[in-house]
Amino acid sequence: IVIEQTQQEKLYYLPVQIDVYTHGKSDRLTYWIGKQRSDTISIAYETLPDWINVDPAKLMLWEKNNKQSETQWLAQARFGANAIDKAETIAYLSKNWKDSSAYYDAVLHLLQDSFFGTRKEALNLLKNGDVLLTKELLMQVETLAEAESDLPTKAAAIDVLGTTNNSKYIALFSNGVTDSSYSVAGASLEALAR
Repeated sequence: IVIEQTQQEKLYYLPVQIDVYTHGKSDRLTYWIGKQRSDTISIAYETLPDWINVDPAKLMLWEKNNKQSETQWLAQARFGANAIDKAETIAYLSKNWKDSSAYYDAVLHLLQDSFFGTRKEALNLLKNGDVLLTKELLMQVETLAEAESDLPTKAAAIDVLGTTNNSKYIALFSNGVTDSSYSVAGASLEALAR
């Protein structure tokens, strides 16, 4: 990990926290940087980490150039604890999608996230049509279309179900047309029109 201070005249001596994930377990390390304009942090390991999260609380004001492997990006979908980690993962998946079970598992984790914004962005991945709806993904989308509390996210789930052209969702769409939320009603109407 290389950290550079490039635009300040004065060097700042700061603590940087790093979470190292191995086999689903996280170890938090703290390093002090700022003795030089460019600091290198080396982490010794016996087993290759699944993911290394620099500044897990996202407290540092810096430009991050994240050069992770595909495996580490997919691990970030599982282990990332905040919305920024998830948003970075969704951006990676949208640009680098591969038809493999690891990618589908990553999207499933994102659809089950506690933050509605992450769920909505994962639904947008599915809505664009680049990602095949597997049985597991479809079941999660159905759950979101029926029980999601955030209405724009619920509308996104209805949009995804509308792309399937499956008549088993007609009752769900018909009920959605009378919803008090314009986003849910509009998505339901569009799905019925399809």
